Amino acid sequence: QCRAQTELCWLLHPGATCLASFSPPLRGTLVQHCVSQKCALCVILSSLRGVLVFYLLFTATLGAVFGVTTCLSAQIREEPDSPLDYFIGGCATGAVLGARVHSYMTGTTACLGFGITAALFKIGNKEGWRLTGPPKL
Repeated sequence: QCRAQTELCWLLHPGATCLASFSPPLRGTLVQHCVSQKCALCVILSSLRGVLVFYLLFTATLGAVFGVTTCLSAQIREEPDSPLDYFIGGCATGAVLGARVHSYMTGTTACLGFGITAALFKIGNKEGWRLTGPPKL
């Protein structure tokens, strides 16, 4: 773990020297000592690593909930590519988000927001709406 972060520091800033060591008083957590200010990014990355991994996994969970719910809804209703399936998937994703933050209001708002956004994107894809680029003539 020390070596990987030191190599990351060298990849980001080849001129910097990072020293990584384990600190027994902190129960084996990694303490990063940087000789150069350019390597301060190593300290930031090592301290934010747990937080970033948690939020990336939670975001992946939200995406999985959306995908599974949309597919199951399409299979149960026997109507593939329906905007309602995407609304149901978005609403389920919002409900999971609300459950994560322990708030009914957040869950309800996220359910409606994600559901309406997903349904509008599906309708837009079906009808050929464009968000960017030159208009079709």
